[in-house]
Amino acid sequence: MSDHTTPMRTPPKPLPDLDKVKPRSVAVSSLVLDPAMQPRAGTDRETVRRYQGYMKADPKTLPPITAAKLTDEPEGQLYVIDGFHRVAAAQGAGLRTLLAKTVEVDRETAEWMAVVGNRAHGLPLGRKTDRAAFRRYVEAGRNVDEAGGLKPYRAIVQDLENTRGRSTVHRWMNEMFPSLAAEMAGREEPEAEDGKPDLPASAVEQEEHLAEITASFGRLAQAMHKQQVRAIGHHAATEGWTRAEVERRATERTRAVVRQSAFEVWAGAASLLGTTPEALQQEHEAWLEEHEASSLEADY
Repeated sequence: MSDHTTPMRTPPKPLPDLDKVKPRSVAVSSLVLDPAMQPRAGTDRETVRRYQGYMKADPKTLPPITAAKLTDEPEGQLYVIDGFHRVAAAQGAGLRTLLAKTVEVDRETAEWMAVVGNRAHGLPLGRKTDRAAFRRYVEAGRNVDEAGGLKPYRAIVQDLENTRGRSTVHRWMNEMFPSLAAEMAGREEPEAEDGKPDLPASAVEQEEHLAEITASFGRLAQAMHKQQVRAIGHHAATEGWTRAEVERRATERTRAVVRQSAFEVWAGAASLLGTTPEALQQEHEAWLEEHEASSLEADY
């Protein structure tokens, strides 16, 4: 790991374009499951069990995992950076090989790729893991721009996909990287591309609260979907439903409940956030359009 008080100042290299990496078969026994590469708290047993069923029916049902050979560590080992649940399921299903997209990067880049990959599934990482993701972001040098200068807090927040507001990111920088925060202190934030001034602290905090509500509904949707799969699964044999039909029915039921619950929470939060139910209704509809499908995807 980098020294927390002296992060690298070399412009980071672009992350590998995984869309251009062709999957190849790798031995399951050769894969290293390093907890440092897992941005989440751990694997979910129910998800692993469900994946085992998919893999026994068709090993190619799930997308390839992502693994990396670390350029700053002994050669020959493949570290899983995205796909912990799939690897655990493959082990449980007795598979000897698994499709993987493999890249060669250093450890800090691999750890940041793990965060990016997990976020791509549409599932919120949660408060503690967002904080850990910020540490990985800085340690991997992603806070340095192409010219070797430090990115402003606005740009860092955008890089982190607005999962936390600028005030929180500023606090984390002071706590984890004090010398870097001191160097950034007093720097004037540039205006946005549209010419509008930066948001005041109160607006940033409001956005932060909204992000936390959104993250909570993502976790709620995932948990409810698992319950629906189990409940509907009990009737699958007698009704003659396929696994795909069970998933479809579970998703429909979960969406209906989450839609109603989300609206009630948005409305109740309006006064606390200093806005109107109408404004939050627009936020609510935008959130549903973006997250109602992705938030029900499995945690790969």
